[in-house]
Amino acid sequence: MIDSLPLFRKVFPKRSSFKQEDIVHDILGIEYKAHNAEEDVKRLASLVSKVVNDHGDKSVLENSFPAKAAYFSFLSERAKNMPSLSRLVASGVMKSATAENIAGSGLNVPHLKKYIIDLVKMDF
Repeated sequence: MIDSLPLFRKVFPKRSSFKQEDIVHDILGIEYKAHNAEEDVKRLASLVSKVVNDHGDKSVLENSFPAKAAYFSFLSERAKNMPSLSRLVASGVMKSATAENIAGSGLNVPHLKKYIIDLVKMDF
């Protein structure tokens, strides 16, 4: 697995935007259906291949980690954050599987409260 954001920051240090669709457009010169999972993965693979071709694989290897590291990180975050989300499950606000995914991503109730307050403040 590759953490592409630090990789791209290293090999494209003067960029002002690191949105994948911007990098794909600027570096590969193509437009694509961004936010389509299959297209995003294909284009990310193309970007990483371009980095390897242009800069060698050292930068890619420095930003790589085994898949099991991501899995264990998810488990650790889930264990840490589930207690705060269990109230929402118990009150029927969300299902347990949803809470586990939210917790595993690193979010807890204080994070959610902050985002909700920020959303309420936004002027749509």
